[in-house]
Amino acid sequence: MKMPFFSVVVPLFNKERFILRCINSILTQTYQDFELIVIDDGSEDQSVERIIHIDEKRLTVIRQANQGPGAARNRGISESRAPWIAFLDADDMWMRDHLANLLKVIIRFPYAGLVSTGTDVIYRSNTLLNTRQAFWPPQIKLIDYFDSASRKLQIINSSSSAISRRVVRECGDFTNDSVGEDLEYWARVSLNYAVAISTSPTAIYFRDTCGVMEQSERQGSQEAPQVLNSLSDLSPSVKMLCKKIMLNPWLGSNPSILRYINSRIQATAISLVWSHRDMSSARRIMSLSSGTLSIGQGFLNLFLLLPDFLVLALVLIAKKVLNSKKKFLSSLLPYGH
Repeated sequence: MKMPFFSVVVPLFNKERFILRCINSILTQTYQDFELIVIDDGSEDQSVERIIHIDEKRLTVIRQANQGPGAARNRGISESRAPWIAFLDADDMWMRDHLANLLKVIIRFPYAGLVSTGTDVIYRSNTLLNTRQAFWPPQIKLIDYFDSASRKLQIINSSSSAISRRVVRECGDFTNDSVGEDLEYWARVSLNYAVAISTSPTAIYFRDTCGVMEQSERQGSQEAPQVLNSLSDLSPSVKMLCKKIMLNPWLGSNPSILRYINSRIQATAISLVWSHRDMSSARRIMSLSSGTLSIGQGFLNLFLLLPDFLVLALVLIAKKVLNSKKKFLSSLLPYGH
């Protein structure tokens, strides 16, 4: 059997409403040299039943007990044959030229270990997709992942990316963290390999599908904040970087890595203030920042110097303004809920 160029791995867990949209977007790609591996991670709904009868020889569906998205991707990688492994979450989709765009990036930068396209974020699944409108002409380029992700965390994500098989051999598996295992992997790969992207937005990320990140955000806004005693507690990617810096201290002087860690500190501090009204913890976390701070981080430090009552008042005003803006934009959309 001829080896395909891409192995497409889809981790699946309780996505019966969206899995057909996902699979159809893969099967209708303009570039057809791929195999498709769906790893059902112990779904309790009708997800598998939606796709098991699809008559497509390139499609393989594998069931396993629930272990999380990282373990599902690892299983898919172990079952794959191609030199490049592309990922797509079961509640997202691709534009028809997504794999073709990934191929262009690989041809342009064959030594890259991690490649990606741009991503459009859709906040309501019945919103008209205007994905071809872009402010800049699409580019294919190498990026400094840590610098880019410090400004836009999801510049590479689990529905836009592909990794080379040689990366798997050197960097190993995804972790079993329930959230952030993908970001940890991109960061780990970026320490050893070139990263290249196409800015063309051919991956579509849906925000209203109860995905892992959304559930974590909702849960985090309702539960007490976790205890953060050190940088390693911030996220799996920062924890990994801290371990690497302990082994190779020169990494701690890399400006891009410092910017990335500082951006994760800032995001955590904002969450503590916005969702939990915990100014004390936010100030403590911000004190862990090192190196040159961005304008936003400097502004946040100044903001946290204000008295607690004033910080809370400004946060409440900001939330009201944001809610009003969301309602206004919602009224302009062509479809209702």
